[in-house]
Amino acid sequence: MTRTEHDVALSYLAGRADERLSGGCGPRLQNGARVLLGHVGGVVLAYWEGRLHPYVTWATDRDGAAYWGHYHADLVAAVADFAERA
Repeated sequence: MTRTEHDVALSYLAGRADERLSGGCGPRLQNGARVLLGHVGGVVLAYWEGRLHPYVTWATDRDGAAYWGHYHADLVAAVADFAERA
C-alpha cells in the first residue's frame, strides 16, 4: 500500500467513526464506551465520553469486556492505531 492509499484508508475510517459518533449509534461496551469501529469480541475503536483521552482501541471479549487499551486524544491517531491492531 502506498502512502497515499494509506492516508485515504485512514480518512475513510475516520469518517465512518465520526458518523457513528455524531449519529449516537454503535454498541456499548461493559464500561459504557461506544464502539465506533470493529466488533465486540475483537479489536474495537471506541469513544469513552468525559475522559482526557476519549478515543480508545481495545481488545474485547464477546461479552463486551475491554482490556489492553491504547488511549488517544485525537480521532485520527486512534483510527491509525485501530488500523494497525485490527
